[in-house]
Amino acid sequence: MNRGDLPGYYWDEDKKRYFKIQANHLVPEAAKYAKGNVNQERRISKKRKTETQQKAKRQSALMRKAPVLNSSVLGGTGLGRELGVDQRYRQYGMQKDAALVSQWKAERLDVQLPLKYRADARVRQVHHVPWSGKVIVAATQSTSGHSVLLDYHYDWDEASESVFLGFNTISPITAFNSSIACVSYRRGNAEGHELDSLMIACAEQYQVGNVSFRALRYGDEGHLTCGWDVTLGSTGSSIGDSAFHLATTRAAIIGSFGIAVIDCEGRLRQRIPAPEESEEWPQCAPCVEWLNQNTVLYGVKEDKYSVMLWDTRTPDGKAARFQLHKRLTGLLNPQTDDTTDFGPFHFFNSDFYRYPIHRNPYEILASTNHDINLFDTRMPSINGRDPPVLTMPHVHGGPRLHYAAKGSLIAAVDRDNIVQVYSTRTGAKVSALDAPVWRPRKLESPALHHLSWYDDNDRGSTLLAVQGNGIVRWTWGSPDDE
Repeated sequence: MNRGDLPGYYWDEDKKRYFKIQANHLVPEAAKYAKGNVNQERRISKKRKTETQQKAKRQSALMRKAPVLNSSVLGGTGLGRELGVDQRYRQYGMQKDAALVSQWKAERLDVQLPLKYRADARVRQVHHVPWSGKVIVAATQSTSGHSVLLDYHYDWDEASESVFLGFNTISPITAFNSSIACVSYRRGNAEGHELDSLMIACAEQYQVGNVSFRALRYGDEGHLTCGWDVTLGSTGSSIGDSAFHLATTRAAIIGSFGIAVIDCEGRLRQRIPAPEESEEWPQCAPCVEWLNQNTVLYGVKEDKYSVMLWDTRTPDGKAARFQLHKRLTGLLNPQTDDTTDFGPFHFFNSDFYRYPIHRNPYEILASTNHDINLFDTRMPSINGRDPPVLTMPHVHGGPRLHYAAKGSLIAAVDRDNIVQVYSTRTGAKVSALDAPVWRPRKLESPALHHLSWYDDNDRGSTLLAVQGNGIVRWTWGSPDDE
């Protein structure tokens, strides 16, 4: 017999027998079915029953979210419906995008610098100048640490595997005594075949004139350059990233000194100084981005890892809006793509080149080492949190993710040095883009970095990336196919 487990009875160790529980009977304190234990179990049962009834009443009055919307694949359809996206995209849109991207072919243009800049030089960043057949190249010498910003004229149709760019095709723009940390480019209004552009280049380490603004005007006679040099920070300061607001002439710069907003004439508009002896700034990638003309995005280690929104009209107008569970590695405001198509058969629209590129004023792409998250500032908070609209698993190495977004496509470099293309409409992977075979094959191919999109009026949207001392381009077809 299992002593001590008879309901309504207790086991007496002295008399070695069971006794029925009485109202006025004294029972040992450790007895399982003592009167106090029985009454306690009744109270707990009654309390549990009351809580269950109250919970059922609350659930009956609650509007429940459809379980299908928790899927990362279907999660973006609600936002897409709000934005007027054709719901038939799920039927054939994914297949269409995958078919177009799979037809893109990779080409390489090896950039050979002149003898003056060639020694131990490596390309850091590239920006395409529309309508001019030129690229702006930032190169740094490894031994001396000197950097130079050059204006190149190139021709992909005449380039096979490499092309030598002579002195007559290279125009120096500006130079630094240390490595170039970042280059931001803003194209201006086009009148005929002339284009006014604004560009900002920042040096990594502190020096006099570590921020350089340049205005470029392209025409039949080449280009004219004018600009200003600005010094930010103090001795020991470093610069991490910069970003232009495309509709204005203001730029946001982030570094160890904090965040500064400067106009193209070098005037400091607003600034958030970095807290002294704080670990917030080194913990996240030094990335900054514009959400609209008055709001700047940046990341800090606050309440896990947060994306901060700063109203530049006041130094105190900052707040943590979105939280990530891992360290922030990149911020991006996606480009809208309403006037062009990703295929070669789109109609040329001159108005698209007459005005700057448009950004989405509501969406934010925030990346970690394990995923890319799409946030929307219009979505309401849930229990005090702002969950992402979409989460795309993407593993990469390094403190900074190199990726670019245009329209509904995101191109990002993964840890295997392969460019993965994702769709912001569904969150699914569309395709993978391989770079041309690196030669000599015995050497490990350099990492792809600094991805960017530009529009070719003959081939549609084109993706650029920097690899080693060359430029890799993914576009529709090749000159041999024509």
